[in-house]
Amino acid sequence: MKLSKMFKIGAVALMVTSLCFVGCKSEEDDDENNMLSGSNNNYSISYKNEGTSVSRGYKTTTFKHLGSLCQMTMSKDSANAGAMGYIWDLESNSARAEKDPRRFFIIGFNYTGSVIKPYVSMYKNVTDIQLQNFGATGQKETGANTTANGATEKEYIALGSKSLTQAPDADGNIVLTVDVKEGTDASGNYDGTYIVNIYNGKYEKNALPSVADASTIIPAADVGYLAAGTSKGDRQKNGAVYANVYAGKTLTGSWKYLDTYSSDEVVEE
Repeated sequence: MKLSKMFKIGAVALMVTSLCFVGCKSEEDDDENNMLSGSNNNYSISYKNEGTSVSRGYKTTTFKHLGSLCQMTMSKDSANAGAMGYIWDLESNSARAEKDPRRFFIIGFNYTGSVIKPYVSMYKNVTDIQLQNFGATGQKETGANTTANGATEKEYIALGSKSLTQAPDADGNIVLTVDVKEGTDASGNYDGTYIVNIYNGKYEKNALPSVADASTIIPAADVGYLAAGTSKGDRQKNGAVYANVYAGKTLTGSWKYLDTYSSDEVVEE
């Protein structure tokens, strides 16, 4: 009798586990096509999109921060295959339910084979990253945007407004070094802004040019952290690496975090 009861309990547990593997999902399918890999300071993509639509995804970093210095490298063979990007100020998955709206900032770029075209935007109320331009009004990618789910985009550097020429390096790659950090006033106090600098090429953190090839300031009103009671810890959010790959194309590249500002390790649950 006891063995029979134990068997029944075990069978129920196995059934629940099996159902979870089949039907349960993580809090959000950030990279549902498993394009991205890596952890800590290094991430990569080598993905052929055999589908009929653009495949999008991002992978959250294993630390929280107030900004980072990151190198984004794309193979020259990935020209016109999609886009790579760096996301910051991204809410942690652990604080969200699946499909809850998200806000984040992104630096992205594509490579046409002759020029690099970077862009910087803020997205709000994003609930499905697979939608055209995250479901926001306006578009950066080929194809009509027919969705209307409330997501919005604010551009700071519009795609196509900057064109950076760069010859592939000895390994046949092109590289952007992007630097995002919180702004300060004349006294060195946090002023509520983000300073974004984009450098055309591969640079180490102690050898950045004095002038960036593209730059912008995210206003304090858009960042929204000057409200009373918002501590430095509250401002530390996740970062992520992002890519989209066009149908029938292959995208190969990597991300390397050279430095993070006031980074905290994320406690995995």
